[in-house]
Amino acid sequence: MNRGRLHVGAWVLVAMAAGCVERADGGLVDEEVSQSVVYGADNRVEPWAYPDPAWRAIAERSVVALIQPSRLDRTDPEHIVVSGEVLGPSLGLCAGVPFFDQLRGARCSGTVIGDDLVLTAGHCVDRYRCDSRLYVFDWRYEAEGQLAAIAEADIYRCAEVLAWQLTDDDLDYAIVRLDRPVNRDRTPASVRPNDDALARDTPLTLIGFPNGLPVKIADGGHVNAPGGRDHHTFQAALDAFSGNSGSGVFGADGSVVGVLVRGESDYVARADCDGLNIVSENLVDAEDVVYVGRAMEALCARADVDHPVCQGTERSWCFPCAADGECRDGFGCGHFEASPAVSFCAPACTADADCRADHRCAAAGRCEPRVSRGCFEGDAWEVDACGRGVTRVQDCAPTEVCREGACALRAPGDGCAEAIGLAPVGQLVEGDLTAGYTRDFVASCGGSGVDAVYTFEVVAPTSFTAFVRGPDTVVSLRSACDEPASEVACNDDHDPPGARGSRIQAELTPGRYWLVVDVFGEEPDLFEAVLSFGESTCEDFCVPGRLSCDAEGVIACTPDATGCFGFEAGQACAQGEVCLNGRCGQAGEGDTCDEAERLEAIDQVITGDLSTGYGDQLAGSCNGAGPDRVWTFTLDRLTLVDARVRGFDSVLYLRSACEDPDSELACHDDVDRPSDLGSRVRLPLPAGEYSLILDAFDADVAPFALTLTFDPLCDDVCELGGTLCREGAARPCKDGPDGCRVWGEAATCDVASPCTNGTCDTVCPTICEAGATRCAEDGDAEHCAEGPEGCLDWVVRDRCAADTEVCAEGACFAVAEAPPPRVVRVGGGGCQAAPGHPTPTTTLAAALGPLLLALAVLRR
Repeated sequence: MNRGRLHVGAWVLVAMAAGCVERADGGLVDEEVSQSVVYGADNRVEPWAYPDPAWRAIAERSVVALIQPSRLDRTDPEHIVVSGEVLGPSLGLCAGVPFFDQLRGARCSGTVIGDDLVLTAGHCVDRYRCDSRLYVFDWRYEAEGQLAAIAEADIYRCAEVLAWQLTDDDLDYAIVRLDRPVNRDRTPASVRPNDDALARDTPLTLIGFPNGLPVKIADGGHVNAPGGRDHHTFQAALDAFSGNSGSGVFGADGSVVGVLVRGESDYVARADCDGLNIVSENLVDAEDVVYVGRAMEALCARADVDHPVCQGTERSWCFPCAADGECRDGFGCGHFEASPAVSFCAPACTADADCRADHRCAAAGRCEPRVSRGCFEGDAWEVDACGRGVTRVQDCAPTEVCREGACALRAPGDGCAEAIGLAPVGQLVEGDLTAGYTRDFVASCGGSGVDAVYTFEVVAPTSFTAFVRGPDTVVSLRSACDEPASEVACNDDHDPPGARGSRIQAELTPGRYWLVVDVFGEEPDLFEAVLSFGESTCEDFCVPGRLSCDAEGVIACTPDATGCFGFEAGQACAQGEVCLNGRCGQAGEGDTCDEAERLEAIDQVITGDLSTGYGDQLAGSCNGAGPDRVWTFTLDRLTLVDARVRGFDSVLYLRSACEDPDSELACHDDVDRPSDLGSRVRLPLPAGEYSLILDAFDADVAPFALTLTFDPLCDDVCELGGTLCREGAARPCKDGPDGCRVWGEAATCDVASPCTNGTCDTVCPTICEAGATRCAEDGDAEHCAEGPEGCLDWVVRDRCAADTEVCAEGACFAVAEAPPPRVVRVGGGGCQAAPGHPTPTTTLAAALGPLLLALAVLRR
């Protein structure tokens, strides 16, 4: 992946290119100077999906978006609409970039630190027209795809700028007073009570509006460099983007320790779109964060400010001072005897035990920073524990470089003057960037580490190809060594050679050229560069003598006459064996996607070793050039998945389809560096099936421990198959889009069918009793049974044949066999057939009629 890096101190040039230069009158400087980046895994999470309620509360109650008034539709004061551009299309991003479809509405970020105070970056505020942007709460998602409602009560204006700074010495902050105190449901964030320098690797969390998107929480950050001589800023690995300018940077206790102001580039060019700029978590020149103490000092120095936030911000360890009164209670102002210009706040002491570990008790009876030989601003100095040069020891000549506190000759190829000459012929160049090289170049496609320079001259037009492999390399070619604008070609991460190797190819005109082999991050190592001149483009690449595998067995890397290297067939594996890492053996469980191990989605720790039985089958976007192992698991609901591996230099990535690299959801290489080369992926996932791949950065592996946690982010509100009556309607329980069971759409019941026990029940009238029979008026036999509505009713059972059958007692009989009708006494002196037994109208009935009548008269 290309990971461009701005020159340190050169961000003003970027600002000018974007039309964002500082105005002499102190006017607004656009926040696009704050280019940022993802360090390792992308840790940005929606607040509603974040598992810790304390951090969710900060994001929802203490953070405001700085939004231009023209971006707010305030027609409905209870439902204000934020307008803007969709992230992906507006920036030309690649499909799959996180939050691709979300809206960009904010311009900067701010943190509420008092009832009516907001902390942000100086370049986000026009100090003379501070109400040019509104301060808006609730620019956030409250559920998947559902934006929170913004009301007029959630919108504030800037009434006054109380503290503001934007200077060349890295200070960039603002504290504004709002037009009214925030509502009761808002909570000012706490501010770090002391102003000591933060230690390297101190954990950090960033909360703000990356790219202007609804607010995100990005944990997993840490301090990379505590700061320089003036203790104005520190550098941190934080997943920050333009729009995060002014974001609060929080310590582990939830207090604000700084304000984000600038850093790396957000996105870098791919083939036909831009993707995330993913860099090493240990990059020293990372995101710049202004210590919160600098802003608080400016605020609390005002005579018209008497605010609770001004308590406890006095200077302590390491801070420069002119008098004791500038230091916190119990501290005084001290100076180095050999260098009085270097001052510091520190307490009195009688022994070293009275001081903190990186200080000693000086003869003057005051703690002072310990001093050791080191390098400062390119020369050899006595450097104190606060990172400041105290006494210059030696000036290094242009042909020298400072290493471990002493000047030493530059290594061959360390800089333009020492460039190593090459003949323009196909060849293999080997180098060791650990042997005394310094940072001299930053190419357009990246390269913030140490670099080596080679030079060659061509006398005729020619094709040129360079493959470089070893550490995470960047390779570039220039026609003028000291002139970045003369760059001919640049590449970071290409396949081939893969594994974060690089490749450039260019058509050269006659002249001299300089080839720069750079390191992306902080880990220099041995490298190999294969160079070819002429028609050969070296489509394949490998390291001479290296063994690998193909479908048949072991293959070996051999060179050809043009200087290109490729694999040739070697040893075939025996039946039942597979080739793994250049040797034949038995495959381990989970060696391929087809043989993936099935995991239950429960918290667990898995141990193992990739050294035997596992081959290099897969690779993630962030690396993975060694053996790998695959697990699959299924989620039945929205779940926060956290996977962390320790034990060796590993790479961890997650896919929704194991064989498809484009289905990658997260990829991470190296966590908590330099103390650990393990990896971690942590993200919320909806219901579905996933593949987790543990890979090795290279062929060096060791036993590992993989820790997995699965934290459901939603709860079932019902049981599948259950029903519920609510407001006269029936609701079934069903699976929601996130895998959580919810009450479904209502089925409205009518008056005749009220909702009972979760269903629409029909009310049946009493028409007949089940099993009863009768003769219908049309002469057919009927019985009582359930009809279409589920109610008991008379249903035709038999149709009596005309002229030959007659219905009697609810059944059809032949005319000659019909039983006599039942006779009942009736009022008025007459007899009639019993109900349900109509009198037959046949000839027989007519003949019996007079006889029956006579009998009736006699009985009277």
